[in-house]
Amino acid sequence: MVHKLCDHFSEPILTYTYPKGTRLCTSLDMSETLEAEDAEPPTLTYHPFPGPSRLARSDVEPHLRALGFGYRARFLAESAQMLCEKARSLHASPGEGAVNAEHAEVKPDPDAHAAQPAEHLSDEQVDQRVYEYLHWLRTLPYYDAREELMQLQGVGPKVADCILLMSLDQESSIPVDRHVFQFADRWYGIRNKRYEEVADRLRAIWGERAGWAHTVRALPLRQLD
Repeated sequence: MVHKLCDHFSEPILTYTYPKGTRLCTSLDMSETLEAEDAEPPTLTYHPFPGPSRLARSDVEPHLRALGFGYRARFLAESAQMLCEKARSLHASPGEGAVNAEHAEVKPDPDAHAAQPAEHLSDEQVDQRVYEYLHWLRTLPYYDAREELMQLQGVGPKVADCILLMSLDQESSIPVDRHVFQFADRWYGIRNKRYEEVADRLRAIWGERAGWAHTVRALPLRQLD
């Protein structure tokens, strides 16, 4: 799916012809390769991951559905739109003006960019603000970053914790699902079914890297599904 996003929604940045005899893996399990020794050298074109402003356009959702993304198409498009709207509400950076991630104690000020109305921002400027906003979230304490994410429409506790753990370097974040409830009960005697309390109890047991400890613990249960 990542390859589809890159190929269909971003411009190529590199086309490279590999030396003759190069064998390239074309599947995750490395069972398929390109290029036999006597064939022509393979040429591949590489695309970057598309920026948020590109994925926020009105044509994206139907295009994603046509590519086989199914129900995910709507969520991808709406997530990009929400991030772009959030970025437009922030002031510009050091240099152009947006979020100054080096000073995390200063929350982005929506009113500090009056000189350049949000509707006049280019796609590149919007993308830059999104990236700086996400970088700013990395610098916040866990609970502050979580609260900030949950202000976005459709983002609840578990989605916020997944984003924080997998993308924003918040290693103490624990996305609690039914597998977590199961092993919290089985291995730690935690029979509480309240999301926050289970996560806090496990954080107290596992410490600052509780999120990755939870991932290892839950993996055997998820593989049984």
